[in-house]
Amino acid sequence: MESPAASQIWDIGGFILGNVGDMYGTVGKDAIIEAQAVERSIVVASSGQNARRNPYLGVNAHLQSYAQHNTIGAWKMWHNAYINDIFNALSEQLPSGYEVGMTTSLQISEYHPDSGERIRRPEPDVTIYESDPSLHGQMLSLMAGTAPTLVLPVTETLHADDELYLSGLMIYRAIELNNLVPVTRIEILSPTNKPPGDGFIQYFEKRDATLAQETPLIEIDLLHESRPVPRGIPSYPNRHTDAHPYNIYVNDTRLGLADGKTLVYGFSVDEAFPLVPVPLAGKEHIIVDFLAPYNETYARLQLLRNRLDFQQVPLAFETYTSADQARIQAVMQRIKGSL
Repeated sequence: MESPAASQIWDIGGFILGNVGDMYGTVGKDAIIEAQAVERSIVVASSGQNARRNPYLGVNAHLQSYAQHNTIGAWKMWHNAYINDIFNALSEQLPSGYEVGMTTSLQISEYHPDSGERIRRPEPDVTIYESDPSLHGQMLSLMAGTAPTLVLPVTETLHADDELYLSGLMIYRAIELNNLVPVTRIEILSPTNKPPGDGFIQYFEKRDATLAQETPLIEIDLLHESRPVPRGIPSYPNRHTDAHPYNIYVNDTRLGLADGKTLVYGFSVDEAFPLVPVPLAGKEHIIVDFLAPYNETYARLQLLRNRLDFQQVPLAFETYTSADQARIQAVMQRIKGSL
């Protein structure tokens, strides 16, 4: 069955390396269209002004635009709630031998929640831990994931200047069987830590250091107004060809930094989240739907949800492409028809 998106992996020289399906598997286009059609009918039937159900099939453009331009801490409120819901989802989904825990993010917070002063303070993110290495060989029962829209060598997404770094040594601590070994890091990108945000330099330095340690990194980027963090990714605000307003980056360095790949899962307004492979130890992975926790977050955040006016276009409407503007207006018509 035909893949719903790009189905080949390319190296920087343009040579085909293999099929994405060989690594992670894909979901057929017909299955996705059918599932989205069912979801659309449910959304239309139960979506109204300030309803708990997200009226979009994926990222809520009204919510994300509001959060990016609001000064009452809306973005941080949404970020923390979404990270918590991803935590809960992974806790239910991870196979035996793995655990998930909160950890200090690679990103910095921009403003103090009380004084409003600009600060440099870490925010929480999610890390997957391996609790029992003896289970490496066990086969996992996995559903198929969506094909990425772009695949790059991880080294091509780094911002590091080789001339600024010296060769070094590292002393490792022996890990006993029951100790927690970090396996994969998950980040939700924030406005401060994307270019041209004030925290961008600090974030990409920590990002590059994480990848250099061969720790897989998942980056969820739902910020259409700012350029991508990884190099080589088409920029939506610059109106590059094949750019998407939303992206999920799977930086898989388990084969080493030099052989690592960055799988880019781009998607548009009113389009379901892609099903993303999250690397685990060895060759294992699980397929994660980040839409389910997103919708849970939307349903729980009444304070933000009640600030949204679906009778008006989102803030900074001009920052969307004409095609995405049309999609947003179609959603608004669906909501109007359901009232």
